Amino acid sequence: MKTIICLVALFIGVTAFPQTDPPEIERPPQSQAVKSGGIAAFYCYATGEPAPSFTWKKNGKKLRYTDSRYLISNFEGGSLLRIEPVRKKRKSGTYECVAENGNGDPVTVEAELTVYDEKELPNGFPQIIQNPGMKVVEKSRNAVLVCEGAGDPNPTITWIKDTMPIDLKANQRLSLMKQGKFRGSLRIEAVEETNQGKYECVATNSV
Repeated sequence: MKTIICLVALFIGVTAFPQTDPPEIERPPQSQAVKSGGIAAFYCYATGEPAPSFTWKKNGKKLRYTDSRYLISNFEGGSLLRIEPVRKKRKSGTYECVAENGNGDPVTVEAELTVYDEKELPNGFPQIIQNPGMKVVEKSRNAVLVCEGAGDPNPTITWIKDTMPIDLKANQRLSLMKQGKFRGSLRIEAVEETNQGKYECVATNSV
């Protein structure tokens, strides 16, 4: 008795479609007031799949990357609009961050920029009265970048490195001094080459 075994090859084709999610603003830019001649920086964070692209507008008009009056820089998950120096007549207004990725409608969020002349600053307006200076530090040594702010109420000091906000929680070697005249100064323990860069301190309060 013969046994015949029939083998059937079955091929199943599966098409994998890429995941798509419409853009969503994760952290909007914050409205701000600055002194004429100072710096304004708006950060806009958005999620989506694929990752969204960003454009910036002022009073409804698109800003161009080639415009020397503005620095527009995209980074992973977001975009920066930096204005330096700020001039009262030209720069006050409504700025928009637009995120889009081809899925759904673009999403837009607005932030206001108010610019004051030196003579019309509100009482208690935050100011930096001592900026961090140039510092040369030996590798593995500790360093303190001094920043002194004034205002009423007392301003909160935050730091920027190479135009991006410093996340103190992401690096345990970085900390803010919490007491004394230089409260808010940045302390860097065991300096490494990755700590090189341009640092700026920012003073903000509720005025």
